[in-house]
Amino acid sequence: MRTIAVLNCIAVFVFASGCTVGPKYQRASVPVPAKWDVPEPWREGVPKDGVPKGEWWSVFHDEQLDALEKQTLDANQTIKIAAARLEQARASAAVPSLL
Repeated sequence: MRTIAVLNCIAVFVFASGCTVGPKYQRASVPVPAKWDVPEPWREGVPKDGVPKGEWWSVFHDEQLDALEKQTLDANQTIKIAAARLEQARASAAVPSLL
């Protein structure tokens, strides 16, 4: 019984000694600039979230492109399904509950 306890203690010490790491870690010192300077022709990106994104193709002033976009939007089944679900939800919200 005593031998089992001694072997357990030895096993614990062996496994615990395997968890030790090497010498104390020291972070490398690298100079970091206060501001990132980007030479030309690169420049900082400027988001244009305020620009309307509706009929973006109209900026090309092309009647054929306008007709193709209208045809595509009219044939888009995903948009039709989404519009039908929206109408269904609005109709459901307008019906008073019977409960």
